[in-house]
Amino acid sequence: MRFEDFIFLITIVLVPLLVCGFCRYRATELQHLKTAHNARLLARRVSRLIVVNLGMSIVCTLFGLVMSIGLLTHGDQDIGVVIMPLYTVLGLALSLSTKPLFRIRASLRAEPDDDDYAVPTVPQPLSRAFGITVWSILGVTVSILTLFVGLGLFFLSVLFFALIPLLFWQSRRAREGQLLWLLALSVRNSHDLAQEVQDHASTWTGAYAVRLRQLAVYLRAGRPLGLALERVPGLLPLWVVASIKIGEETGSLSEVLNECATAELSWMKNRFRTGSIGSLLIYLACYPWVILGPVTFIMYYIVPKFKAIFQGFGTELPRATENFIYLYDNGLPLILLMAPVSLVGVIVLLRFDHAGWRNVRIRLFRKFYPRYDMAPIMRHLARTIEKGKTLPDGLLAIANSYHRPTVADSVAQVYVEAESGGDCWKSLLERGYLSRRDLTLIEAAKRSGNLPWALREIADVREKNYIFRIDTFVQLFRPVPILAIGLLVGWICIAMFMPVVKLVNDLS
Repeated sequence: MRFEDFIFLITIVLVPLLVCGFCRYRATELQHLKTAHNARLLARRVSRLIVVNLGMSIVCTLFGLVMSIGLLTHGDQDIGVVIMPLYTVLGLALSLSTKPLFRIRASLRAEPDDDDYAVPTVPQPLSRAFGITVWSILGVTVSILTLFVGLGLFFLSVLFFALIPLLFWQSRRAREGQLLWLLALSVRNSHDLAQEVQDHASTWTGAYAVRLRQLAVYLRAGRPLGLALERVPGLLPLWVVASIKIGEETGSLSEVLNECATAELSWMKNRFRTGSIGSLLIYLACYPWVILGPVTFIMYYIVPKFKAIFQGFGTELPRATENFIYLYDNGLPLILLMAPVSLVGVIVLLRFDHAGWRNVRIRLFRKFYPRYDMAPIMRHLARTIEKGKTLPDGLLAIANSYHRPTVADSVAQVYVEAESGGDCWKSLLERGYLSRRDLTLIEAAKRSGNLPWALREIADVREKNYIFRIDTFVQLFRPVPILAIGLLVGWICIAMFMPVVKLVNDLS
């Protein structure tokens, strides 16, 4: 067995084992975090882990079955004939490992709820499980079929695994923006939120309509909007829910909803502009597989004819052509290995970019959060001052409701220092939320009585600088894949045209 084949087999075995092991570990961790307040929310998260575990087992089973049938049909007698049926058995075994997850979800659902009123059951896990299962089956089927038909059609897998989910994510963000504008207009005009949400739910069907009706039940029972949205996850992004809770505590709910709705609309307009990360990721996802089509056609139809012609004239192929053929033949297992890895990477990055980097709560990036979260924190403090409340009140609201735990903890420390008589602006400077230039502007604004205006200006400048840096990085990085693809295409052209030149010279 070649080294590339060995690496490929190890990868296709380890990936499902690691994914299912992570699902089991995460479900056990969630079980230890259950309380009477979050049991239903944790049960939904465990349901998602069940979907991932079952989806991975279905993918493994189908992949093993189709590959086994393909190997037996072609009459291959290599080690794959033994490994692929065993891979099917592995998929069935992974499906049995889902049983403990069902038990954990049942224990979480059995936890008594702290609400004193009934709410409808949301069929979100079932609908999401059905969608992910169908998406996985179709994607794996298309990928396997393209392996037998030819790698030139492998870009169809990109449509299933990356671009089709992107369309659903885009539709979800459109629903979020529509709901945000509905809430903003209802609060601005002092309408009944519960009735407005109930009427909005009548225009939808499926699980989304059920979640909206559940939100209306919470609002009709007197729950605050932020708490109701927190109890019905999936309707709005995490950072929006956190901003709404902060706005309710500081008395600036209407302003917060207007700002969040405007930001969501701006994001939708700039989603796939030329300098956005999303457009660059789609560009990187599609181009390599589109190029693979002509290369596969050349290798299967053109190169064999070249070999026959040169053998007939008793001469050898040029060195560039031989190197190209050797690299393709020996690099094919590596291509098959890198294909799922690259697709998964693109999907994860697209998911992060779609959900918004404001929702990321990975502790690995906690050093970057203060500078990135400075803009919304400054706006919250500006609204707090405009409402006639003290800065400690605004800091306490942010510490209690912010969606990133590391940021909430650091703001809580600033609140403690401010309550003890310290300077909160210097505390924010020490923790990386402000620069010395920002601190100088804040001190001048305090003396002139324009502190809210200064805080908003600082937030706007920081966001503009962030967008400028992202656009600059994307524009500088975009020529790199174009140059790499150009060099690859040039090398292929040279490798394919050199035999014609050499044959003409030899004959002359």
